[in-house]
Amino acid sequence: MKRAFAFRGVAVAACALGLALVAGCSSDEGVAPADTFYGKLIRGSGEPAQEVDKEITTPQGFCPKVTIRAGTQTFLVTTGGRGDKKAEIRYQGTLTDTARECNRSTGVLRMRVGVSGRVITGPKGGAGTVHLPLRVVALIPKLEQTEQKVFYTKLHDVVVQIPEGQGSVPWAFIDEEVVIDTTERFRVYVGFDSSKK
Repeated sequence: MKRAFAFRGVAVAACALGLALVAGCSSDEGVAPADTFYGKLIRGSGEPAQEVDKEITTPQGFCPKVTIRAGTQTFLVTTGGRGDKKAEIRYQGTLTDTARECNRSTGVLRMRVGVSGRVITGPKGGAGTVHLPLRVVALIPKLEQTEQKVFYTKLHDVVVQIPEGQGSVPWAFIDEEVVIDTTERFRVYVGFDSSKK
C-alpha cells in the first residue's frame, strides 16, 4: 500500500495538528500508521492494522504526488458579490493538506486522494452551511508542443457545517473514485474551482 495521503496541503488538519503522514509530510513513499490522522481518515478506525504478507499487499509502481494547484488554495463566500473586501466576507475556505493511497492491479491504478483544510468565518459570517467546490484532476501537464492529457477530473461539493459560536472549523474529504488505466506518469492536482463545470 503506497503512502496514505501525501496530504501535502491535509496540514492544518494533520501536520498543523502535530500529526504526520507516514515517514514525513514530504516523502513520496510510505504507509500511514493506523493511529495517525491519515491512518484513521483512510481506514475509518484508529485500530492498528493487522500484520499481513507484504509480498501480497505491497503494490508495485509509482504513486503520483498530490499537489495543490497554485492560486486555488482559498475560496471566499461573500455577501452581495461586490469583491473581496474584508467587510463583505462571510466565510473563507482554505485547502492546506493532501494525502494519497495507491493500489495497482492488472495495470489499473486506483487512488484515494485526501484533502483537508479549514473554514474560517468572516465579519459577515456565523453559524451555517458552507459548500466548497473542490476539484480533483489527474493529468499530464501541457508541454511545449502538446496539449495536456487529462485522465480524470471531478468537481466535488464538500459540505462544511459551522456551529454557533465557532470561528474556525476543520474539514477533510476523500475522493475514492480516481481510477487510472495507463502506464504513463501523470500528476494529481487539487484545488477550489468555482466554475461549476
